[in-house]
Amino acid sequence: MQKRETTINYLDSSSTIKKKSPTSGALLKESMKANLSAAEATAQLKVLCRKFAALTEKVKEETKVREEAEREVRRLKAILDGNNAPVISSCRAESQAYMRDLKAAHDKTKQELRFEKEKNAMLVSKALELEKEKNALLAVAQAAVPMPEATPSRQTKWDKEQAQKIQATLKMTIEELQDELNRKQEELESYKERFQRERSRTKQLEDEVRSREMAERNAERVRKQLETDLREAEQEITREQENAHRVHERAQEDRMIRDSLEEQLETLNEVNAALEQRCNALVRRVELSACVTQDCKDLKMQLRDAEIDNETLVRTIHDIKEQDFLREKELKGAIESAKDETRQVELHVKELEADLISLRAQNSLFSEWMLVRNENALITKKDLRDNGGNAASPHPSTILTATT
Repeated sequence: MQKRETTINYLDSSSTIKKKSPTSGALLKESMKANLSAAEATAQLKVLCRKFAALTEKVKEETKVREEAEREVRRLKAILDGNNAPVISSCRAESQAYMRDLKAAHDKTKQELRFEKEKNAMLVSKALELEKEKNALLAVAQAAVPMPEATPSRQTKWDKEQAQKIQATLKMTIEELQDELNRKQEELESYKERFQRERSRTKQLEDEVRSREMAERNAERVRKQLETDLREAEQEITREQENAHRVHERAQEDRMIRDSLEEQLETLNEVNAALEQRCNALVRRVELSACVTQDCKDLKMQLRDAEIDNETLVRTIHDIKEQDFLREKELKGAIESAKDETRQVELHVKELEADLISLRAQNSLFSEWMLVRNENALITKKDLRDNGGNAASPHPSTILTATT
C-alpha cells in the first residue's frame, strides 16, 4: 500500500502535462488507444479520477433529490392524515364549508401527487444517465487494460522500470475503478428499488385519496339522511305543539263554560233565596189574615211549581256538571296522550343525537387508528430504509486515494 502511494505521488510529481478537463467523447477516443506512454497514462488516470469525482457529485445530487422526494411524500402523508377526521355537522353552512375545505385539500393533494410523479420521472431519467456513464466508464476501464508488452531495444533499464511501475499502478487503479463501478451498479440497483417503492407508495396514496373520496361521499349521504330525519322530527314536534295548542284552547273553552254554569247556579241560588223570602212573607200574611188562604194556596202551588223547576234545574245542573267532568277527563287524557307523544318525539330526537355522538366517536377512533397505523408504517419503512442505506453507502477512501 505504501509503495503504491509513493508510485502515485511520483507520477503526480513527474507529470508536466497541464490541460483542461476533456469531454466524454475525447475521453472515449483516448481510452481506445492500445499503447500509452507514461505521460498519457498519467493524464488518463487523472481524467478517470475527475470522471469519478463528477460521478460521485451526481450520486450526491441524486441522493439529495431522493431525500427531498421522501420529505415531500412524508409531508403529503401528514396532510392526508390531518384531513381524515371529518366532522359531520348538523348545521348546513358548516357542512358546506367543510366540504369546500375537503375539496380544496383533495385538489392540493392531486397537484402534489402530480408533482411527485414528475420528480420520479426525473429520477428515472437521472438513473438512466448514471447507467450510461457507468457503461462508458466500463468501456474506458476495459480499453485502458492492455499495456505495451515490449519496449524498444534502445530503451534504458530505468525506462523499463518506470513503465512497469506505471503498468502496475494502472492495473491497481483499474481494479479499484472496477470495484467502484460495481458499487455504483449496486447503488443504481438500490435506487431503482427505492424508485419502485416510491411508485408503489404513490399508488397507495392515490388509493387512499380514492378511499377518502368514498368516505366523503358516505359522510355526505349520512349527513343528508340525518338532516331529513331531523327535519321530519321537527315537523312532528311542530304538529304535536299544534295539537297541544288546540287541546289547550279547548280546555279554555270548557273552563269558560264551567264558569258560566257556576254563574247560573249562583243566580238560581239567589232566585231560590228570594222565593224563600217571599214564601215566608206569604206565610206571615196567611197567619195575619185568613182571607188570603186562597192566595196562599196559589202561592203554594207556585212554590211547588218553583220547587219542581228548582229540582229540574238542579238535575240539569248535575247533568251539566257530570258532562263537564267527563269532558274535562277526556281533555286531560288528550293532554296526557299529547305529552306522551311529545316525550316520545323528544326521546327519538335524543336517540338521533346519541347516534350522531356515537358516529363522531367512531370517526375519531377510526382517525386515531389510521394515525397510529401510518406512524407505525412510517417507522418500519424508515428503519428498513436506514438499514438499506447503511448497507449500500460507499466508503469514500478509495475515491480520496485516487484523487490524491
